[in-house]
Amino acid sequence: MNDQQNRTFRAWLLSYAQIHGALGDLARTVLDDPEWPEGPVDLERCRERLVARGADTGAVDTLEEAWERYSHVR
Repeated sequence: MNDQQNRTFRAWLLSYAQIHGALGDLARTVLDDPEWPEGPVDLERCRERLVARGADTGAVDTLEEAWERYSHVR
């Protein structure tokens, strides 16, 4: 198993914090959220946290797309 496969969703997502676009925006949102779920999480828990922060449907869609990408590298 390589490092990519061992990373949590949060760690994987934060690796995109420097890029422009929706994925980078989402990563920066997570970076700025001290209550974002750590460790092993599921999509629903992340979605709930994002919605609790007032995210729009575009951000939720980006989260779902990011989760799918992350799931493929695990």
